[in-house]
Amino acid sequence: MKHLANVRRGGVLAVVFSPDGRLLATAGEDHTVRLWDPATGQLIGEPLTGHTGPVRAVAFSPDTRLLATTSRDGMVRLWNPATASVPLLRSNG
Repeated sequence: MKHLANVRRGGVLAVVFSPDGRLLATAGEDHTVRLWDPATGQLIGEPLTGHTGPVRAVAFSPDTRLLATTSRDGMVRLWNPATASVPLLRSNG
């Protein structure tokens, strides 16, 4: 079982709860975004990867169907948190 306190390497730069309260997303210096179950503290799936710099911000859409991330690499990525897979959209501005 993986818990928030003992998984992340490097610092956490941003934390956000989904509007429905069922997910917690953390963004970090290790270039990843992680999804957590806030009720149990368990990691959900594998880290979201693709950024090549520290992830500085993370935000859920009001309906929790999208997760937006941005990094020092200059990219904005949109993810589907339900599948935690390859980004839906990448943009560098």
